[in-house]
Amino acid sequence: MKTKTLVCATILGMGCAIAAYAGSGDAVGAPSIIGFLDPHTGAFRPLMNTTERSASAEAGTKITGEFKITGTMTIVSPSITSTTPITCSATGIVVDDANGPILEEASSSATISGTTASCTVLIPYEWFLVTPTADTATISVEVTALSTDARIHTQQLATLTVPATGTTTSFSFATRL
Repeated sequence: MKTKTLVCATILGMGCAIAAYAGSGDAVGAPSIIGFLDPHTGAFRPLMNTTERSASAEAGTKITGEFKITGTMTIVSPSITSTTPITCSATGIVVDDANGPILEEASSSATISGTTASCTVLIPYEWFLVTPTADTATISVEVTALSTDARIHTQQLATLTVPATGTTTSFSFATRL
C-alpha cells in the first residue's frame, strides 16, 4: 500500500510542478511536443496527433487481444531484501490511429526467491481502430523496488504492428536490480 501511495504522490507532485511551470508565463523557448524516441528507427513519435478531428471518435474496427509480459530480475542491490515489494508495470500504447492515443496499463507484484525475482503482467485490450493494419503499438515495462533506496528500471520492449484480433502476444525481459 505504501508503494502505491508513494508512486501516486510522485505522479501528482510532478503534474502540479509541470502545471505551475506552464502557467508561470516565464517559459522561454520554442513550444515543445510530448513524445518518445523509437529506438528501433531513431524517429521521434509525438504522443498526440496534432491534426484536428471531429469531437466524436471515428468509427473503427474492434480489435481485442492481450499482451503478456514476463520478467526476471537478478537482485544485486544490498538494500533489496526478500521482503522488499517489487512491482512490475507494463504499458501498451497506440498513437498512430485517428482514435488515439490509446493507452493500456497493468501491473503485478513480483515474487522473490533468493537473489531472483520474477513477474508476469497481462494487459488485455479492446480497441476500436480506424486503421488497425497500419497502426503500431509500443510496449514498455517498468520495475520498481522501494526499499531504503528506491530502484526503478524502465525499458521499451517493442514497437509492433497491432496484432490480429484474438491474439496473445508475449514479451520477456531480464534486468538487474
